[in-house]
Amino acid sequence: MAARGSPAAGGQTGSGGSDATGGRWFGTVLGSYRDKVNVVPADTHSLVALYAPRGLLVLDNSRIGELGSVAQHAATAAGGEVYKAPGAEENVDYHHGRPSDPHNHRGFYPEQAEPLRRAIRAHLTRTADPDGRMDPQPVATADLAEWIDWDTLTLE
Repeated sequence: MAARGSPAAGGQTGSGGSDATGGRWFGTVLGSYRDKVNVVPADTHSLVALYAPRGLLVLDNSRIGELGSVAQHAATAAGGEVYKAPGAEENVDYHHGRPSDPHNHRGFYPEQAEPLRRAIRAHLTRTADPDGRMDPQPVATADLAEWIDWDTLTLE
């Protein structure tokens, strides 16, 4: 998927690349990208796109700035553009997480149970139709118009 830049590059970066690459999260693997996150050779939207057209549920924790909630929303929505090509946009769901997060970013919250149940019914047990919900961000919803200046192709 070609876009004008990367949602993560211009979106919310939280603490930037320093925490992630300074040894705390990834060791020194990504250290060369610490001050130039806009040239990382891959982005989360690419990973989302790789799942198309299969079912995908993204559970976000939108209250922790270091986790880049706007970038996470943008990456899911941008990757979701690939789902549109084969007509499977209902197969990708995004849930923003807990609005009053106590900074327990590894937790599973009661608010996430229903989106998970919907995804299981739609994609695993096939007892319900997928609905492709892209919940708005309580902090800030990404505007893909800032990144995408093209129309998604429809495959026939």
